[in-house]
Amino acid sequence: MGVWREILVAVAGLTPQVITETLYYLTQERDPPVAVAAIHVLTTQPGGQRILSDLLTLDDGRFYAFCREYDLDPTTIAFDAEHIHVLTDAAGVPLDDIRTAGDSAAVADQILDFIRHLTDAPATRLHCSLAGGRKTQSVSLGFALQLYGRPQDTLLHVLVDEAIEGHPDFFYPSRASRLIRSRDGRRINARTARVDVAEIPYVRLRDKLFTGLPQLTSGFAPTIKYVQHTLDTLPDQPPLVIELVRRKVCIGVTPIALEPMEIVLYTQVALARVQQVGRGDGFVTLKELNGKRDEMLRRYERLYGAYSGHVDNLRQAWKKRIPPARFLSRISKINRKIRQAVPDGVDVTFYVVTSHKRYGATRYGLYLSPQRIELQEA
Repeated sequence: MGVWREILVAVAGLTPQVITETLYYLTQERDPPVAVAAIHVLTTQPGGQRILSDLLTLDDGRFYAFCREYDLDPTTIAFDAEHIHVLTDAAGVPLDDIRTAGDSAAVADQILDFIRHLTDAPATRLHCSLAGGRKTQSVSLGFALQLYGRPQDTLLHVLVDEAIEGHPDFFYPSRASRLIRSRDGRRINARTARVDVAEIPYVRLRDKLFTGLPQLTSGFAPTIKYVQHTLDTLPDQPPLVIELVRRKVCIGVTPIALEPMEIVLYTQVALARVQQVGRGDGFVTLKELNGKRDEMLRRYERLYGAYSGHVDNLRQAWKKRIPPARFLSRISKINRKIRQAVPDGVDVTFYVVTSHKRYGATRYGLYLSPQRIELQEA
């Protein structure tokens, strides 16, 4: 992907410092720096009021002070009252705190749905900060990113000196010297204060759970139940092996008799899956496949030789684009041959080229895990 729309998502309670601390890390310390375009905060009602008073007042709000100090244009970052999302109980009443099991379940549902909604936008990259708020909020945010997070999304945890953690006068390391008296009586210079942010690795399950998962809106607990059932019933899929120059495609030990043109197309679709191109899941549009015409023609040439009439014919047929009808016809033949060849006990769903329509365009790809695909082009 070229340029992402960078979004900071934070959970917070009564210490909005975690928002500016994470913003400082992303824009000043991360290499390369992140051009944050929006900030969303999931918080309680008192937390939302604290964010408005501490960060977003025009005269002395710490968000605006940070932007002035570090030469950022605050108008390029969408962050206002509309970006503060107050969590509610099961009846829709704004929460003052998260104290009961019912409150925790309602919060988990809302955080899950919020992350699902944001990750449905293909051009975004989320930076999710889980340092603030109750542990329920942090755990829910981490789980939501595991379920819906894409390869580009990050999970962050802000770490600062314990003496100034949550300190009412510390919101980020300042450019100029500014002394703060810590709770234990020490004088700490805000300019030299360290903000360490751990980028936490997490297991991304979205890609493994097919297109059904992003459509689920039934709540946190039912989604977890669905995911667990799906994982428990996943078969041990045999590998897909494509040996291009030998014109050989095998699913496990079962050969699939594909024609050279079919091998070329199938290889490109499998390669997109391995490289996780498209929207980060390896599914690509016909337009994106058209952008790989030269690459596929080179593969076709390797199968027939540079001076073959087959290559010239295909080059003419694909001169402007891959004709959609011809592409769909080939895909249909590939899938039919795979279904006929795959033995009982192997779930053919993982190996056929599947199409689904999202984001306004039909996209094509394989559901097979990239780790189960072996491409031998030499």
